[in-house]
Amino acid sequence: IQLVQFGLFIAAFFNMRPYWVETYVAWAVIFTIYFSGNSYFGQHFCTLAPLEFFHFPLLVQLTTSPQDVLVPRRREKLRKLAFSRARFLEHRALSESAQRMDTNESEISMVSIKELLQNAKMNMGLHDYDTSSIENRLEAEWVLK
Repeated sequence: IQLVQFGLFIAAFFNMRPYWVETYVAWAVIFTIYFSGNSYFGQHFCTLAPLEFFHFPLLVQLTTSPQDVLVPRRREKLRKLAFSRARFLEHRALSESAQRMDTNESEISMVSIKELLQNAKMNMGLHDYDTSSIENRLEAEWVLK
């Protein structure tokens, strides 16, 4: 984002160089658009992903949303949102790992090789591909083991 901003300033300077009033007006418009968009993006990002934003390097935080870093009240709000998101992610990870632990080996082994190959074939977009030779080879290898 910063490189685009820098490029816009350079482009405005070189395209409007002899006309200084228009150059300053173009720079003012670029500043206004950039800082309003950057402010909106920073607020939106802090709301959606506070934990990720909280762990960004300080320079990235300052360029993305300086008001959430410099104002103590907003920094504390960001810290609370990040902590609640961390607890949510930890709870979700623990519940998903518990669900994986609960699945029996019998449930996993009930899926046939043919079903696995059919699902893989559909996911890869190979609807007309014949998987019978691969299926026979895999079944022979699994029987030998």
